[in-house]
Amino acid sequence: MPWLQRRLQQLPELATTGAAVAALRAGAGAALLEMGTAEGSQDLELLQACAVCPLPAPANAPAEWERAQSAAQLLLRLPTTRTSGRPAAVAGILRQLAELLDRRDFLAEAKVLLQEAETANERVQRARKHAAAGEFDAARTLLAGVLEDMPMHDEARQERDAIDRSTREREQRLQVARDAARECRLGHAYALALAEVHAGTDGAMASMFAQEMRARIDLVSRGLDEVRAALHGRTSGGLGGLRHCLSRLDELAKVQSDHEDLPTLRLAIASEVEGTEQAEAAARALDVGNVASVVVAIQQLVARRPSLLVSDRLDARILNLVDRLQQAADRALLGGRLTEAEACLRGIAAAASVHPAGGDSADRLLASCRERRLRAEQLTAEAEALLAQRDLRGAESRCEAARQMWVDGTCVTKLETALAGLRQQEAALAHVDALTRGGDLSTAHAALDAMPPTPPMLRTRIYDMKRSLAQAQGLEGSFLLRVDEGGEFVVLRGESITIGNLRDGTSDLPILAAIAGKHARIQRSMSFHGGMQDTLSAESGEVRVRGGRVTTHALRPGDKFQLGAALQCSYQLPCKRSLTAMLQVHGGFQVAGTDRVLLLKDRGRDGRICLGASQDVHIRVASATAEVELFGTKVGQIRVRCVSGGEIDGVPFRDEHPVDAGATVRAGGMSFVLLPWARGR
Repeated sequence: MPWLQRRLQQLPELATTGAAVAALRAGAGAALLEMGTAEGSQDLELLQACAVCPLPAPANAPAEWERAQSAAQLLLRLPTTRTSGRPAAVAGILRQLAELLDRRDFLAEAKVLLQEAETANERVQRARKHAAAGEFDAARTLLAGVLEDMPMHDEARQERDAIDRSTREREQRLQVARDAARECRLGHAYALALAEVHAGTDGAMASMFAQEMRARIDLVSRGLDEVRAALHGRTSGGLGGLRHCLSRLDELAKVQSDHEDLPTLRLAIASEVEGTEQAEAAARALDVGNVASVVVAIQQLVARRPSLLVSDRLDARILNLVDRLQQAADRALLGGRLTEAEACLRGIAAAASVHPAGGDSADRLLASCRERRLRAEQLTAEAEALLAQRDLRGAESRCEAARQMWVDGTCVTKLETALAGLRQQEAALAHVDALTRGGDLSTAHAALDAMPPTPPMLRTRIYDMKRSLAQAQGLEGSFLLRVDEGGEFVVLRGESITIGNLRDGTSDLPILAAIAGKHARIQRSMSFHGGMQDTLSAESGEVRVRGGRVTTHALRPGDKFQLGAALQCSYQLPCKRSLTAMLQVHGGFQVAGTDRVLLLKDRGRDGRICLGASQDVHIRVASATAEVELFGTKVGQIRVRCVSGGEIDGVPFRDEHPVDAGATVRAGGMSFVLLPWARGR
């Protein structure tokens, strides 16, 4: 230790003797006893030496040495205890030192410290009472005085910190309430403010804020009462008044958005506004006879009633619509417009919860409509039965009776349309008959072709007329072959066939194209060794085959030739078992409504036209069940052949049978007809 080392350096001659050490130790003890408060650095080192590494007690004064050691321990604790902010503990140490060192000044200081501690504790207790009463400012003033006198007073500091923390938290909660008020959530803001109101002076701000919120809430409540008063007892409110109330509620919502009654009231008035607009739109629709939209509107208006504050005003509008529907239903029923009447009555029935008597009346009228509808349907059924019996006059009588019952009925309208069509077709048939008697067979045939699908009542008459017309024309010349699911074909008979312009009217195959009157010819010739040979020859126009101009050309299957600038045709032998060839006209040009022409090898089955489902036929029908042949006999008669037989105009035949012009042939799962064709048509 420095102090002892210096003392030893002062006595080097005694450093190694036990007497010197004992003397030094005795001197240290005496110095300690004489030191008092020991404030110098040397004395502190001495105190530390005595307290931390105590020297053995001297033999001549052991009790004094023990007291000195205890005093050293207390003196070492004293500075730390002074800075701890515990005056009672400091006073206790001073009292012990005063007893050990016989120091009265220590005792006096301890007494003063105890008085100060008691005073500080009393002020802290008073501050706590103020805080408990909500008087935080008074409590904080007392605590500030304590800390000013005793900066290290722990309890005062802790109490002050707690009050400061409570103040900050209370201010934060009030700020949340203020934010809620700015967002117009007055109810929430009022509840938060009430939670911060207390008896102390610091609760005054929260109390004032709560009073302000209450006043604003009361203002909104009074506004709602005024809106209710404006609506109450009015049996017929206009859109203007309702919209004004709605606007007033929107303004109140800007003041308080969380009022529990405001959304409900606003929803009810908004629903009534929409209902009133809908009722007025329905009234306008009824003015123009749009009953269907009125019925839908009434259904929606009735469904809207539970959402209204009071339903009297809307009920009055519904009843007005019901009255007008009743009048419209009466007029429609008298006029036989059952569909319109039933629509009106459905609207009346939809308002039964508002007008029960109207619902009963609607049920009775609906029953009457059903009876008239059934009667009209019976009459139309009777008319259709009479049509099937070809009694047009009786059918018209039943139709008129049905029309009086149900003028806008679908079945009645359909029957009237059918009767009108029959009258028109009868007039057309009379015209065709007149043409036939006058010998204008071509025009008569065109008129028959232009007629719409044949109704059952006239089917036999038209069939007979077509047959007589076809028989008058015959199949001696060219004819049209019409095959169901197979198409139409022009069949040319003869060994020499000319191709020319339709307007000239002199060629065998007239085509409306930019070609000469008799532009080219196809000559058909038979040789014993070479068989059938078709030769294309140019007559009044230019002929090209594969781009080269030719005068004559022996046609081969697959050849394409061009007549003039635009007309192109191709040549084929579709069936290897027949000498009948086919011309396909390209470029959209047609002959008698078709672009396919069969060059019939006449007089023999070797020129037969084959119909069937296979590929080796002239006319392919996918649904065919057997093959059918058409061929010309040596005397020019056209015959049909089918191994499984068939029917001609409903008369069965077996194997083969002659075919007349206009006859319908059904054989091999196919149906076709042969019609005479004259060039120029």
